[in-house]
Amino acid sequence: MIGTIYIKAMGCKVSQAEASSIAQEAFDRGLTPISNPDNADVIVLNTCTVTSRSDADTRQTLRRFHSINPNAAIIIAGCLPRIENEIRAEFQPYCIPVSSPDCNQILDAAVESASRLNAKPLSTGSGREINGFGKLFINKNRSRPFLKIQDGCDSSCSYCIVPLARGPSISVPEEIVIERLKNYLSAGYKEVVLVGIHLGLYGRDLHQKSSILKLLGRISDVISPCDGARIRLTSIEPFEADDDLIDYIAANPFICRHLHLPLQSGSNRILAMMNRPYTSEQYMDRLERIKKYMPDACVGTDIISGFPGETDFDHRETANLIKDSRLDYLHVFTFSPRPHTKAFSLPERPASTVVSRRVSELRNLGKIKRIEFNRSMINKTFTAIHENSDNGHGYTFMTDNYIKATVEDTVIETENLHKIRITGVHESGMVTASLVHAGGSNG
Repeated sequence: MIGTIYIKAMGCKVSQAEASSIAQEAFDRGLTPISNPDNADVIVLNTCTVTSRSDADTRQTLRRFHSINPNAAIIIAGCLPRIENEIRAEFQPYCIPVSSPDCNQILDAAVESASRLNAKPLSTGSGREINGFGKLFINKNRSRPFLKIQDGCDSSCSYCIVPLARGPSISVPEEIVIERLKNYLSAGYKEVVLVGIHLGLYGRDLHQKSSILKLLGRISDVISPCDGARIRLTSIEPFEADDDLIDYIAANPFICRHLHLPLQSGSNRILAMMNRPYTSEQYMDRLERIKKYMPDACVGTDIISGFPGETDFDHRETANLIKDSRLDYLHVFTFSPRPHTKAFSLPERPASTVVSRRVSELRNLGKIKRIEFNRSMINKTFTAIHENSDNGHGYTFMTDNYIKATVEDTVIETENLHKIRITGVHESGMVTASLVHAGGSNG
C-alpha cells in the first residue's frame, strides 16, 4: 500500500524550501504528499527554534496533529531536534525526532515509524538528493517558490541559536542553483525567491569562490528571455548590502525592489552587546543609499525588543531612529533567552510588562510606516504577480516592491504578471489597485 504524507514548515522561508525538498523525496519514494493532516499516514513537522514561542508553537502543533490523527507517525525535523536531542515524554510514543537535515534520513524515519505504527508496507524507495542540497518540488499552489541557495551561519550574534542549530555557512553550487531556477521558470513561475539562513555569505565556502553579486550575474543570463520573470531576495545583513550590490539591483529590474535589512536595535550600546558588526549610523547609510538609487524600493527590518540591559533610553533611541528613517515596515520580536547563547546569562532583563509596552509601541510604529509607504505609491503603476483569490471579493497581488494589493476584476489570467495601479490605502492598511490593461493609460 502506498502511504500518504503531510508536511508542515514552521518558521522561516528556508524551512519552507526544505519542506518542498522533503515533499519531492517523498514523491520519488511513492508516497503521496497531501494538503491535510487528518488522514495522513506520516506527518513531517519541519520546526523552528529561534524563540521560546517557536518551541511552544511546535508543542501545540504536535498535540493538535496527534489529536486529529492519532494513528499518524509524526516526524520532528528542522532546527528543534538539532538543539534538543530528547523530546518530552508526552510526545515520545508517537513522535520521532530527526536531527539530520538530509531528506533521505527524514523519510527513512518516517517510513519505518509509519510501518511500525500502522503495519502498512509503505514505500522504501531510494530517491536521492542532488549533492546533498535537497530536491526541487514543483508546487503550483505556491505562486512564488522558495529556492534555497545557502544554509548555516558564521556569525556570533549573542542572542541567536541558529548557528548551533544550522552549523557553519554552506552554499549550493552555482550550477545547481541555475539548474533549479531553470526548472522553476520552465514550470511557468514568474517569480522565484532566493532564500538562505545568511544569504550574504553565499559562495564564500565554494571551491570556486562566488558571491550573491556573481550569482545574480549568472541568473540574469537565464532569466532575461523569460518574459518579465523576476528574482526576489530575502533578508540580507546591512553590511553585506554594499555599494556594488545596491547599484546592481538598481540597474537590473529582474531583481525585485525589495530588501530586508535586519537592524535589531537603534542603540549602538545594545548593538555592541548583541555582537552586531555595525552601528546605527552605518545602517542608516546603507538605507539612504538604497533609497537614493531606488526611491520606490520597499525596505524592511527586524527589531528585537527587551534585550538584557535595554533601558528606556535605548528603546527611545530605537523608536526615534525608526521614526526618522525611511524604513517601510518592521518585524518586531520580543527577546527570547535561548540556552547555549551568550545573551542567555546576561543580567538586567527588562520586566515583561515593560517589554510588552515597548513591543506594542514599535509594532504600532511599524504599521504607521507601512501605511505611509503604501500611500506614497498611490497612482503609481507596478508589475505584480497574482497570489490568490480572496473568496470571490478580489484577487490578491504582490508588486515587485512588496505591496500586497487587492484587485477587483472578474477575469484575470492568474498565471501571468500584470500591471496594476495602486488606487487607495484604507485605514486598516488594506491596499486596493486596478488592472492596467494593454494600451491603457498608466497615468
